[in-house]
Amino acid sequence: MYARTLSNIDKEGYPMTLQMPAQTGKFRALTIVTTMLVFGPTSFVVAQTDVDEDDDTHLIETIIVTAERREENIIEVPLSMTALGEDAIEELGLTNFMDIEQVVPGLQFGDENEQKGNGTVIRGIGTFRGGTPIHGGSQVNVDRDLAVSVSVDDVFTFASYGLAPQLFDLERVEVLRGPQGTMRGRNAIAGAVNYYTKKPTDEWDATLQTELTNQFTQRYNVVFGGPVADQLSFRITAGYFQGDGAQENIGLGGDYDAPDQLSISPQLRFKADRVDINLRYLSVRDQGAPRTQIRITEPDRVSRCIGAPLGYEGPLEDENGNCIAGSQNRHYQYTEPFPAIPDNCPVGVPGFMCGDVENVINVNSPGVSDSKRDTWILNVSYDLTDLLELRYSYGKSDVLQKTSRDQDNTNVVAPEQGDFIGGHAGVDSRIHTVFPYDEYSHELQLYSQFDGPFNFVAGLFYYENANAWSAEVENFALSGIGDLGNPFQRFSRGADAEAAALGVIQPGQVFGFFPFAPVEVANCQDFHDGVLVPFLDLINSLSTPIRTISEIETGCDQRTDHTLILTQDLLVDTETRAAFITGEYRLDEEWLVSGGLRFSEDYKEKGINRISRGTWFLGVPVFSILNHFALPPTDGTWSKPIGHLGIEYTPEVNRLIYGRISTGYRSGGFNYDSGAEVANPGNLIKSETNVNYEVGVKGLFADQRLLIAAAAFYYDFDDYQILATQEIPEEYLTPFHSSPLVEFTDNIDGSSIWGAEAEFEYYINESWRVSGFYAYQDSSIGTHSSVVEGDPNARIGTWEHLRLQDGAMLTSFYVLPTVLSGNQLPMQPNHKTALTVTYSTEIATVGSLQLGSTFSYTGSRYPDIGNLDYWKMPAYSRLDLRGTWTPPGDNWSVTGYVQNVLDRIGVLEVLPSSPRTNSAGMATLTEPRQIGLQVRWRPSLR
Repeated sequence: MYARTLSNIDKEGYPMTLQMPAQTGKFRALTIVTTMLVFGPTSFVVAQTDVDEDDDTHLIETIIVTAERREENIIEVPLSMTALGEDAIEELGLTNFMDIEQVVPGLQFGDENEQKGNGTVIRGIGTFRGGTPIHGGSQVNVDRDLAVSVSVDDVFTFASYGLAPQLFDLERVEVLRGPQGTMRGRNAIAGAVNYYTKKPTDEWDATLQTELTNQFTQRYNVVFGGPVADQLSFRITAGYFQGDGAQENIGLGGDYDAPDQLSISPQLRFKADRVDINLRYLSVRDQGAPRTQIRITEPDRVSRCIGAPLGYEGPLEDENGNCIAGSQNRHYQYTEPFPAIPDNCPVGVPGFMCGDVENVINVNSPGVSDSKRDTWILNVSYDLTDLLELRYSYGKSDVLQKTSRDQDNTNVVAPEQGDFIGGHAGVDSRIHTVFPYDEYSHELQLYSQFDGPFNFVAGLFYYENANAWSAEVENFALSGIGDLGNPFQRFSRGADAEAAALGVIQPGQVFGFFPFAPVEVANCQDFHDGVLVPFLDLINSLSTPIRTISEIETGCDQRTDHTLILTQDLLVDTETRAAFITGEYRLDEEWLVSGGLRFSEDYKEKGINRISRGTWFLGVPVFSILNHFALPPTDGTWSKPIGHLGIEYTPEVNRLIYGRISTGYRSGGFNYDSGAEVANPGNLIKSETNVNYEVGVKGLFADQRLLIAAAAFYYDFDDYQILATQEIPEEYLTPFHSSPLVEFTDNIDGSSIWGAEAEFEYYINESWRVSGFYAYQDSSIGTHSSVVEGDPNARIGTWEHLRLQDGAMLTSFYVLPTVLSGNQLPMQPNHKTALTVTYSTEIATVGSLQLGSTFSYTGSRYPDIGNLDYWKMPAYSRLDLRGTWTPPGDNWSVTGYVQNVLDRIGVLEVLPSSPRTNSAGMATLTEPRQIGLQVRWRPSLR
């Protein structure tokens, strides 16, 4: 008997809960990856079934979930996954990505604001897009494929911003671990995070939710929907999130991480006998203060000059205090604290090695966010016959993520004349970052629903993306293009009178090789209109701009036109085509085999690749445009087949043992010029692949009161992509390059990951239940050597080169690469666990009461493949408490909670720095304790 019995499935195709009968049909459709386990509170859903009142046995509910009308038993899914349904999201109080991270094994999130670090990581595989600091900025590789695929309502998106505001009105969140791609959407080498929103129905419903916290945040959410006419329904979801900042600032710039977000999402659904069409629009706007990374290393406040060449033994300064070697120390005699760092922590030592760090800053520049997302999603399903279903998904997103923050991490304000004060050269600077994404996709799938032992799904996928990254650094203490004695540093607020003394200016003096007619300069505006604007017009005429002049500068009052010391602009266009097919064959009622194939082709083309900075060239101050024209190769195509093979054994009802081999693929990309004096290595990055071997078991035990899902896995990589600083052949270097080192992405072999994880749910009795997980994993990097950022014991080499300023021959010292073979992958805790305990009771005439506590633990991790214990992030834990009272009638509920009860600040991600240069080690930290009250009202509209 191979056919699945559909009589118990909701006629509308929506998820509904079913008690597992004594016998069930054995056929299931493996081909639906989105038909998932819906566990809760952390992993599984548990409820009391209909049993005799004297029987103390309680059964775990069997959950049927659907992905666009396709049903599947939760225990029959042969993949490592966690799915959080609406009830779990509400019970646990999940409102952001850090909340999700606490209750999902193998999942880690990094900083998303400036795209530095490893991004979203599953089982140690992330996307390291941000490199080491380059002249005050950071190289970011916008052409990298994400290791973790993210989708909303079956539509892939590259941008993580604004996907599911406050996780409100979601049907579920799914986290799949292991390579994905043979069944749907965009391929992903590490796993996938999928969000599913609730769809309109033909029944009226509404929910109003409000939340107030001790951080003076306010959250208001509302959803309303129902029928418009026969076969036509609507749903509107809206939210507003506003408040003071979660990152306290004791300086002049105000608190950071201060939300001011408005979102609205209307939907319209047409549903007839054979067709189901759903159109959804999402608009998100942010104008608050962004979360910022925090300095966690104490600077040298005593030395006037720092950063002398390695091995230099001469004097650092002359009799007048001017630096002979190295540069002016911006923190010389700076007296204000860095409040995140424990007291008396030595210079350059990460604060977490000295004690507990605090999520507190001391800066004078405010954080500013001006971000928006506009997304259209269309989902269509059509029954071609009773046995074949056709689905189409279309998505289009325009995302602009813009943030601005204090860049020097101090509370120093530059004086009116623009010169440095108290020796603090370079202090009082801001960084503006812009991430525009423009993407759209089409996906077509054909599903079979045959009565026999064989079924399949086949599909086509097309995706386009224009993805850019831009950064500007303004320095208000050295307010001139190029500074370093440049007379134009006097162009600053209130200095127009001094500018008049300059008289007639030849712009070639400022911009070097760009010929312009002489301009008479009497004030800042003359300089802006006669020199800067023509210069920027010329720059934008040479390639497709990603920003207009008006977006680059904001007028003389803001000093943007003459305080700008660094700009970086990168743009890449991506086009992906893919075809895939997956099939399964049931041998008998106990055994099933499955397999799938996918072929992907990725085309990428460089747009802008530009780094500009103020500098001196042969004695002339210039604002140089470096690598303005894209160096070859300017485009590339990568393609690869991937697949999976699986076998499943069901010895009895509610038991599954499976084995699975799956392959993952990440396309290659480009290596960029990494600085003013570095030539491009010129090679395309090769594709990365891995093979995942996994075995697992899922089932109900202990009279159906215990559910266990466990798996063990091993990954074997080919051409693992790694961004690092390495030696390159001399022909790729300019004569001015001070070492044979270049930061670029290399491919290495021999890397592997292995581990095991187990999730459980146990119903002790009708009032008490416990759930949680434990995950262990380890890894080994293949044969590789690289410079380790922030290594205090690095080995030193020498290199002869020409000095850029005057062409003299010099000998420089540089840090030698270190052999890193066998090291662990970054952002990978060896141990991670969580435990939730829930107590529920009914009180006559009062209603129901639910009390819950979740404890999570994330083990220590290395921030990069250098694996220095000096920078190893310590383990951290979090304890949350929640209590919900629901009066009779179930229309109202009131929830009080304390999140991070012990107010322990953990380290989510670290960007190490070199103690020699007095640069800042930066970290992303967890949120402080939050106390809140939520009220929900679900009026009866029937």
